[in-house]
Amino acid sequence: MIKAKLDKYLGLTVLGYVLLIIGCALPVVSFSFGDMSENVSLLSDGGDGVMIIGILVLSLPIVVMARHRALLIPAILTFGIIMLNFVDIRGDELAMELFDFQWPAWIVLFAGSASLAAAAALAFVERRGASKADDMIPAAA
Repeated sequence: MIKAKLDKYLGLTVLGYVLLIIGCALPVVSFSFGDMSENVSLLSDGGDGVMIIGILVLSLPIVVMARHRALLIPAILTFGIIMLNFVDIRGDELAMELFDFQWPAWIVLFAGSASLAAAAALAFVERRGASKADDMIPAAA
């Protein structure tokens, strides 16, 4: 029997999942050539958005088992993928002249990754505080 714990980190985790999935579908850049305009999302090329959603699906057992400290791994992986795309697009001056950068999508993506990292960090802090509190309890004589 799987016991899903409804704890205080589940809200942050679900928020991170939802924001990352929505952010993958939002257009990160748009460009226009004459009469033609195109929006590009992380899912449109079939690469990085699919990888982010795959990481989220693979980390779903971590959430179900309430092992929120382990969410740091998918948080770092998704942040790395998002940051690589961000730097790749922002670092190319020719691309910046041709593309219109869509900030709302990037904000949603970074917020989703930060939400996962926050849930993991809070779980680490709580665990560390609990172990220190156990060390402080004097032994009964």
